[in-house]
Amino acid sequence: MNGHWEWKLDAENGKYLEFVSEYPYSIKFFPKTYSRDALPDALLLRQVHSSAIHRVENAKVWTINNRPKGDGWFVRVPNINVGIQVADCLPVAIVSTTGNGFFLLHCGWRSIRDGILENALTLANEAGISFKDLYVIVGPCIRGCHYEVGPEFKKIFPNYLEQRDKRLYLDLFTVVLNTFKEAGVPENQVVEPPYCTFEHKSLFWSYRRDGNSKKSMLMTAKMLPRPENT
Repeated sequence: MNGHWEWKLDAENGKYLEFVSEYPYSIKFFPKTYSRDALPDALLLRQVHSSAIHRVENAKVWTINNRPKGDGWFVRVPNINVGIQVADCLPVAIVSTTGNGFFLLHCGWRSIRDGILENALTLANEAGISFKDLYVIVGPCIRGCHYEVGPEFKKIFPNYLEQRDKRLYLDLFTVVLNTFKEAGVPENQVVEPPYCTFEHKSLFWSYRRDGNSKKSMLMTAKMLPRPENT
């Protein structure tokens, strides 16, 4: 494994998670305990649980009043900070290990059902990014230990359900893992979520646990500029 999540401390505003790796990207996750007033500026979407992914090459075209509808970003230029908001859904960063761009996706069950992961793979392929060079980083999200679903999910994710005490549970991370494995991404290049948002109440909001759709957390990503040749 070439990277890991690590807690960092902002003395004034609280702790946040940063993904530390050798790759030229900055990926951060800001939990419920981080000051809302101190959240970093990032381009945001009007998230609608869709499979739509937006390419962005110029930060000036997006404003807070002109957020596009969708649930994913595809960025191939440095220093454009994008974000997604989550409160149980999977925040998924997919980076090119050779520095050719990244995706940041908001992955709930609807988005995954409708093909957001496959859309990202198609865009990567069209951009000439080898699937073997992709590195997939999943942030804190609800896991199968607590994500109870109804019987209708037997048709949607028939191979990913676990039954316990006559109840059904779904682990969407396993769907993500298998989707990328089947596409040719090495399994050791898919990073498991570091926490279950439902389980760790003191750190994370959970829509399933708290029932408040207005409470969310932020994951951001940007590509760092390549050092100039000297």
